[in-house]
Amino acid sequence: MHKLYNDQAADGFRVSLWIYQEVLRTSFNIAFHKPLTDRCKTCIQFEELRNPGGVYKAARRHKRQAKNGAQHDDSFAAATFDMQQVF
Repeated sequence: MHKLYNDQAADGFRVSLWIYQEVLRTSFNIAFHKPLTDRCKTCIQFEELRNPGGVYKAARRHKRQAKNGAQHDDSFAAATFDMQQVF
């Protein structure tokens, strides 16, 4: 944002990064900091699987088909596991 401001500002109005952050902090109550925690690789992959076109929907569809098959056919067996606590 600082770079964008300086690119568009007139010559007399360009400011240093410190001044830019100080004005945002005091006048607009906007703070800058590093995030306290980052998401792990497993969490990111899990979120990618849950996207609308991802593997998550295919697995849910397969589970639903297996459940319906097990309810209507005695020779069919299905088992499901709750993996929510793993993630």
